[in-house]
Amino acid sequence: MADYVYMKITRDEYELPLAVADSAAELSRMLGLSVNTVRNAIGNARRRVGQSQYIRVDVGTEESEWEKQ
Repeated sequence: MADYVYMKITRDEYELPLAVADSAAELSRMLGLSVNTVRNAIGNARRRVGQSQYIRVDVGTEESEWEKQ
């Protein structure tokens, strides 16, 4: 199972994070938005290959070399 974080980012070339949350619902609460606003923006950007100010990032669950020892 993949782990994700949801972020609101700047709309420039750097895409700096403005807000980070573990779920779309948590991010929407932080920003005072509907959860559908965040989910729709992510989905629309994925389908249309457009830039969105909301993204979902796969952070994975692989162990680091330090954790394996």
